[in-house]
Amino acid sequence: METGAEGEDVDMAGKREPPNPDETVCKYNLHCTNKDCKFAHQSPAAPPGVSVDVNDVCSFGAACKNRKCVGRHPSPAARLAHQSEQDCKFFPNCQNPRCPFKHPSMPLCRNGADCSTPNCKFTHVTTKCKYTPCLNPTCPFAHEEGQQGGFKDKVWTPGQGQEHVSERKFVDENAEEQLIKPETENKEEMVQDQEIIG
Repeated sequence: METGAEGEDVDMAGKREPPNPDETVCKYNLHCTNKDCKFAHQSPAAPPGVSVDVNDVCSFGAACKNRKCVGRHPSPAARLAHQSEQDCKFFPNCQNPRCPFKHPSMPLCRNGADCSTPNCKFTHVTTKCKYTPCLNPTCPFAHEEGQQGGFKDKVWTPGQGQEHVSERKFVDENAEEQLIKPETENKEEMVQDQEIIG
């Protein structure tokens, strides 16, 4: 213990009390990763460093889009936790490598959303196709009856009553048979060639 200038004792081992979460802004603010953080945070839409009124609670919470909102907001990690439970509306065309929304772990089913395989383990997109008529035979989106073009009738299936290629006949069976003798043909050509020359 030391004696002050006025002769009072000063305690150097001052105990520090933890800050009250109801009256304090989180020191990580927009970079907070604790989804259960009890401290106040600024609006996610506001630029960094905006002052926060800890006594005023924003009614929009983590979904606040007001850039000038000075109310108390929950942790940004709470918003990410909520978004990670929702399906990404841009899947399978999502191009954001840091997309906070949920993406399926299995690849897309090659039969698309109209898959009829029981207990198919692949991903089936429930989003409706926006094209009418849809001309893409491998479209992964869900289609209403008749929305997708008639690709199923254009698929070749064996045994439709037609003959196999090896059973085709190239000659008419009722026609007269022509007999061509190679020796006589060559002699006639030689005689014609001699007449022309001579």
